[in-house]
Amino acid sequence: MTLKQLTLRRDDMCAHCSTPVAEGSTAWWDGPSRSVICAACEPSQRLRPLARSSADRADRGAGERRLARRLDMEVPEDAAVLHNRQVPGARGKAHHVIIAPTGIWLIDAKHFTGRVRRRNVGGWISSGERLFIGNHNRTRLIEAMAWQVVAVRAQLDRVGHGGVPVRPALCLTAAQWGRFARPFDIDGVLVAWPGALVRAISTDDGVRMLDAATVETLTHHLGSSLPVV
Repeated sequence: MTLKQLTLRRDDMCAHCSTPVAEGSTAWWDGPSRSVICAACEPSQRLRPLARSSADRADRGAGERRLARRLDMEVPEDAAVLHNRQVPGARGKAHHVIIAPTGIWLIDAKHFTGRVRRRNVGGWISSGERLFIGNHNRTRLIEAMAWQVVAVRAQLDRVGHGGVPVRPALCLTAAQWGRFARPFDIDGVLVAWPGALVRAISTDDGVRMLDAATVETLTHHLGSSLPVV
């Protein structure tokens, strides 16, 4: 595939993700197929997938580290931040656990690129919301948060705090959002970008669920019961 970067002279649509690309936008032009590829679809990945695989892994790691630093620096001082924690009895790790006055936040960080959309794929009788990033259905990322909630709530039950709000969140560190986009919720999981996630943890509409003593108690308990990976 021979690609040329250019500024569009008319509105078009991305051949890969079907995203509208407005006149004046920078995009890629595939001459042989006479099609447009939006900047978010990163055509270089399709041209050299093997050469970029190690770089992609490095980008993911860098994105997660940037999020970790941002959480450390920007969540309120009355909250505690735990990173890369193994959950006993569970099959994976929790990327970030925040114990804040707004509740316990379980954060899974993902470095997918592409435009973020929430789609309802239900019919007249039933409805079902799905998470799409680019042209891929990524709803499994939402479903994968369930085990973290169950496992961490079991740890809270052990110290008599099973009723504390547990807030799962999927943080997309590299995805693209529309100009007027807002974070959204699918099946109880907040989907957001890093800045929006920090704001939700800090304010959550002004609701404070935990006092300082409870935050301290749960920080000590989860910090010891969820070992660093």
